[in-house]
Amino acid sequence: RPRDDDNGKQPLVALDNINTDLIKAEYAVRGAIVDKADHFNKALANGEALPFKKLVYCNIGNPQQLGQKPITFLRQVLSLCDYPELSEQVPKGTFPQDVLDRSEAIISDVVSTGAYTASKGALACRKMVAQGIEERDGFPCDPENL
Repeated sequence: RPRDDDNGKQPLVALDNINTDLIKAEYAVRGAIVDKADHFNKALANGEALPFKKLVYCNIGNPQQLGQKPITFLRQVLSLCDYPELSEQVPKGTFPQDVLDRSEAIISDVVSTGAYTASKGALACRKMVAQGIEERDGFPCDPENL
């Protein structure tokens, strides 16, 4: 049963006021679909004739398995945030300037990616998200509300 909030009011989202399909939804990393896929994979490996020659697991949100290239920008920024000294140890021009700028802005706020941040998240990151929302939607976005 949903709890009342501090004001004694029913929460806006509660089990008795949301779509029942949402309540029944499952995260299908395991289960009947994956079991069936495993069965087909074994059948293919054993040379069994099926109407397809290859099986691709699509239930786990792994776009690289389908041939999508990783987003290089994010990987480069994260690499420099995890190991800031790397930018000084590789030849100049290895990392694009926007990658250097973004990682520097994040590191100046979080100090270390291994450390805890404020419960809302790192302010530098919330500012970047707010700026992106403003550019996309055309309305002000306060990073304190993210």
